[in-house]
Amino acid sequence: MRLSPNRLLLRAVLLILAGGLAMGRALEDGRKAADPGLDAGLALFHSRVALAEWILAGLALLTALAALAALRRPSRRRLLRLGEHDPGGAEAPVEPSRVAPREPPG
Repeated sequence: MRLSPNRLLLRAVLLILAGGLAMGRALEDGRKAADPGLDAGLALFHSRVALAEWILAGLALLTALAALAALRRPSRRRLLRLGEHDPGGAEAPVEPSRVAPREPPG
């Protein structure tokens, strides 16, 4: 499915915001896990939640990058045209009658 450029841009912006939010929550949970007065089990829980939020933030930012990359227009490459060429460098189209028929294999 092809999305319009406006929708791709909106998707990228929302993904960047979601990634930033996830990074903020990961930092907050990481600070909670590093609190010396916290129970060991709760510290482990907060560190694992922080890890999961870092992974989600990374995925959101990578997806936003992919959406932004899809906004680029494809480069215009010259097509590879096999056939006769002009000595001056201009390409001449090949007429179907001048193309040799293919021989069957074997």
